[in-house]
Amino acid sequence: MTNINTPRTRLKALQDDLLAMKAKAEAEHRDFTAAEQQTIETKAAEALELKGKIERSNEAAELLAKVGGTVIDEPTNEGGGTPGLARPKAFMALSGDGARRAASLLAAKVGTNPAVKALAAITPIPLSTESPFELGRVPASVLDVLPLTQHTSPTYRYPRQTQRTNNAAVVAPGGTKPTSTVDTEMVDVELKVIATMSQPVDEYALKDASVLDRFLAAELQYMLLQAVEEEVLNGDGTGSHMTGILATENIQTQAFDTDSVTTLRMAALKAENAGHQASVFVVNPQDWATIETTRNLSGNFDLGTAIDRAAQKLWGVPVVTSGRIAVGEAVSLDLGTVGLDADMFGLQVKWFDVNGGETNQVRARVEGRFGVSVYQPLGVVKASLTEA
Repeated sequence: MTNINTPRTRLKALQDDLLAMKAKAEAEHRDFTAAEQQTIETKAAEALELKGKIERSNEAAELLAKVGGTVIDEPTNEGGGTPGLARPKAFMALSGDGARRAASLLAAKVGTNPAVKALAAITPIPLSTESPFELGRVPASVLDVLPLTQHTSPTYRYPRQTQRTNNAAVVAPGGTKPTSTVDTEMVDVELKVIATMSQPVDEYALKDASVLDRFLAAELQYMLLQAVEEEVLNGDGTGSHMTGILATENIQTQAFDTDSVTTLRMAALKAENAGHQASVFVVNPQDWATIETTRNLSGNFDLGTAIDRAAQKLWGVPVVTSGRIAVGEAVSLDLGTVGLDADMFGLQVKWFDVNGGETNQVRARVEGRFGVSVYQPLGVVKASLTEA
């Protein structure tokens, strides 16, 4: 009988090899040799990649069963997707329950066992098929609301609209049909590595305090995602930085107009005049607090029907507060014109010995690869909430 080397059979073989190496080292009461550590890291990386493929295949099969055989193809490396065409609908679930699940998964990978602490562990990014708005909750981050595309390569291309000329008109019988133009350029992007490390931690403290690893993983995850959000919004494109949303050429701007509430309404109008819509306002928490608490001369709050405090909406548009947007600035986003990008590996955590194991101290490194795509810059309006 022919032995078919499927991902599952290859994964089983790798797992058997790794367990055998671990058992051998334990039986001889020794640490792994340098050669064994190199072999383990190589085989573990392959095993984790295979596990990811198998999990994605299982998820696709479940989705196929749920929708009765209809699936949407994933975009290839040649583009992140074109606005208006079918693209996979996914969002990062890294706030609320999603954040807790991700932190728990990261914590579960910590190497409190000396025999495995040198191994890298990959935690898939928790995903949701529904946006926070569809789930009826207030987003905790801009990353929650940007549609996510995962890429199998660290480099990818996507089309960005550069111009639109609408010449559509009534045509008499036999008349020449007018030509409208939609110009695009292909943008080459490389996913950027964003990482952070913990300070040295005593290995026995991790073993003795069951909550310490989860706390540490949650803190590292939070700090990592703050850095991702900073790059997605403000990256200036120099060196290893992303070209963030606000640094993208040809986005629109809105000057201060009367007050913050009016200014944001005018920003939404600019998006509408360009054929887009304001899907979300991104506002600094300090500015949002000022908007919510502003009173008029009678002592009543100004906002009456303009704001829905329970749903955190302004002019019917959801508001996401972010400390990564400067005080006095805000941005209106059409979420059909921008997107978040990541690789297929998700968040990775690896634990290292400090000082070659002489001090029983270890450090954790958490990292991931991310990018941002702005398909139609006119769907982004940067607004000034203060008078110049």
